[in-house]
Amino acid sequence: MDLKRLNFKELSNEDLCYILESDTSLSQDQKELIKQEIKRRNLTLDQLEQIREAVNLRLQSELEKDELVNSIPEEETEEESEEKQTSNKIDNITYAVAGIILFTAYRNREFLLYVFTEPQQALADLYSVIWTTLLLILAVGAVLFWFRKKVGWGLVTIVVVQNLLLSLADTLEHLYGELSGEEVEHLNVFNSIYLIGIFLIYWGGLYWSLISPQVKQIYMVRAKTIVITLLIGLALFSLEYYYSIGSIR
Repeated sequence: MDLKRLNFKELSNEDLCYILESDTSLSQDQKELIKQEIKRRNLTLDQLEQIREAVNLRLQSELEKDELVNSIPEEETEEESEEKQTSNKIDNITYAVAGIILFTAYRNREFLLYVFTEPQQALADLYSVIWTTLLLILAVGAVLFWFRKKVGWGLVTIVVVQNLLLSLADTLEHLYGELSGEEVEHLNVFNSIYLIGIFLIYWGGLYWSLISPQVKQIYMVRAKTIVITLLIGLALFSLEYYYSIGSIR
């Protein structure tokens, strides 16, 4: 309401009292003008009481209306919903990768201690060098992935592919050993199920999330990039599987 252009004399008794009660932007001079106008009209006590009740009902009605409007959640647009889902997926992938890093570091804490306390001996051991490098690549990749960097997506995907292929090979080796009756180290049904349920599905789920359309769009990943990461992951898997170089597990 534009109070500068408002002629108080043209307003009803209720409107005058309503403005006086509800408008916090009134200056002291404006309040005095309204009070003078109300006084000029020589309203009786009954009239003033009726006006006061009407104003209170009006104020209460507007307050309830505002509360109702504020209680209604804003509907997300389809685009906002997709962005939220994609952001949640990226966060979940990052948490999963961070979890495997922490799990690996804890499980191999003695080996890590050896790498950092005896660096010269560790550098002379090819297993130690590659294993530690893979873990560092995964850690750096997770950080860059969190900040929506394409190189982060590439680093994480390469290590995921390597471990997915390794888990698949281990699972097939164990299952083949059971079916053929050959003795395989630590071979039993539980270990096979454990490999399938924990490693294979875990890494497979991660890879499936990394190549989902939403994630590929965020990181601007093309088919060529996916092929390159697959080839590098396959090369790392070959080193691990055929030359006994460490895996991130």
